[in-house]
Amino acid sequence: MKIVLFLVVSMMLLNVPQQVNAQTKSAIRRTKALFEGEWIQKNTKRHLYIEFQPEEYFRIDDWGADTQQFRQGDIYKAFIRQEKLIMPEDKEHRAPYSELLIYNRQLIYVTKFSEGKNKTRLLKEVFTKLR
Repeated sequence: MKIVLFLVVSMMLLNVPQQVNAQTKSAIRRTKALFEGEWIQKNTKRHLYIEFQPEEYFRIDDWGADTQQFRQGDIYKAFIRQEKLIMPEDKEHRAPYSELLIYNRQLIYVTKFSEGKNKTRLLKEVFTKLR
C-alpha cells in the first residue's frame, strides 16, 4: 500500500511544471517596456513607480505627492499575466486584488473590493507616464 501511495504522489509531482510562475524573456522585456517607470494620476497627484526585480516580479511603489516622497509610501508585488500586472489579494495586509494594464499609452489600475459575501466593487484609476 505504501509503495502504491508513493508512486501516485511521485507521478503527480512529476507532472507539475517546475517553474509555474516563470516568464519568458520576451514576455518580461515587453512588460518592462510597457510598465516600467514613474506614473502619475493627475487629479490626486498619486504616484506609482514600477520596476522589474530579478526575482521575476514587479515592485510597485505607491505614494501621494502631498504627504509622501518616493520610497516612503506603500510597496506592492505584481506578477505578469497576459500582458497585465496582477497584484493578488493579501488578506494579512488588507490589500485587495488589483490589475494594471496599458490602454492608449495610459496605465489603468483596477482594484476589486469585496463588500460582503456576494458583492464586489471595482475602482478604476488612470495614470499617465512621467518618465
